[in-house]
Amino acid sequence: MTQRKNILLAIDKSDPVWPSTRTILPLMIRCLQDAFPDAAKFFFDGLDPSPNKIRNWKSILTKDEPCRIIFLTQKAPPVEFLSILSQWDPHRKTAIVFYFCGSLPMWVYLWHPLENLLTGFRVVFCCPSESDARVSKGFFKSVAVSVIPYALPDRVFFKSRRWKKKGAVTIVYAGRIVPQKGLHHLLLALHTFFQGQNQDWRLEIYGTFDNVTVLPIGSHPPGGSAYQRIVRSLIRQRKLEGHVRFHAPVKRARLRPILEEADLFVSLSSFHPEEFGLSPAEAIRCGCPCVISAWSGYHAFSRFAPSVLLVPPVWQNGFIAFQQKDIVNAFRKWKEVNPGEKERMQLSRRSLRWNSEQAVIRQLKSVFTLPLKPYRGLSEKGIKISRMVERKQSVFLYNFPLSSKQRKSYMEFYVPYFRAAAKKK
Repeated sequence: MTQRKNILLAIDKSDPVWPSTRTILPLMIRCLQDAFPDAAKFFFDGLDPSPNKIRNWKSILTKDEPCRIIFLTQKAPPVEFLSILSQWDPHRKTAIVFYFCGSLPMWVYLWHPLENLLTGFRVVFCCPSESDARVSKGFFKSVAVSVIPYALPDRVFFKSRRWKKKGAVTIVYAGRIVPQKGLHHLLLALHTFFQGQNQDWRLEIYGTFDNVTVLPIGSHPPGGSAYQRIVRSLIRQRKLEGHVRFHAPVKRARLRPILEEADLFVSLSSFHPEEFGLSPAEAIRCGCPCVISAWSGYHAFSRFAPSVLLVPPVWQNGFIAFQQKDIVNAFRKWKEVNPGEKERMQLSRRSLRWNSEQAVIRQLKSVFTLPLKPYRGLSEKGIKISRMVERKQSVFLYNFPLSSKQRKSYMEFYVPYFRAAAKKK
């Protein structure tokens, strides 16, 4: 065992939950394979591997004798895999990296069955944002956490010939249309900002209304068709019909020229597992200025100020919200900065240095130089939420309507985070 030098890449290629993750996952796999071209590779599908996959996992451990394993996982590694690994390496000499495609805090309860199997192994968690890493630490006793942003392709998307100053201001939102993405806040703020101005403007919305939502935070209306009625009613009440257009979602390759030509990208998300933010990241790579929420993984984009402006959430009467004056002030600052062709190109290039494939590959190559810590299991908070999920008293993501116990658990485990985030202005 002392002569082991091999690296094993264990990659979960199951179909992702979110549409954005279907773009992110292939890039993550490519970066991982390019960072470790000589590593052994093992692909599996989710948390419930077939008997054949379990046999193959045991075989690759015996054959390649890896001393380092990188799990690219969307939720957690299969229990069967860690059970075999703990038997194969009872002295816990293998170093393990968990590279997350998704939000670890959202799936932390899946780590409860892994307690005894993983304890003692030297481990590091790689999360896509500082915010996700910080929240993850609270669910574990002691764990090493690194931040590696999601990668975008190795090129500058902005092409100056596509963008020029024109009469109408074009504002773009691209993503799911649910209450936690804040479209109702945005419509009210745009109405206030442009009211009385001799300026034509358009809000182009690329996305669909859906029912995949979470417990409404504060005054957020319900999701799905009910939210669609509310949004369209708001448009009529504020006489915005001539300014707002809805489009079906478009593929990323088609969206990029749209973002290049736009004057501004907007996203006022307060969705609690917003571990990164693919849409703002792509807008920035396209050189498009942004007004986005200072929320969860979106905090990472503050590095691109002043072309990217963040709207702070506030804690009002026990609820999370965005104040209209803060959104309008962000729009005013954007108009004052007035990024031109030069600034847009600089924005795109700064993005390239931060989360291009090559930048991510460099971080992955150095991941085993990080101070890995022996895994000690879930914290009291992590164990408590796991047991509540097991008793069906808690829900992390969906399932309407919520029972009173589920609602209580949601508020107990997320409200403190909401309140802390809202105080950071």
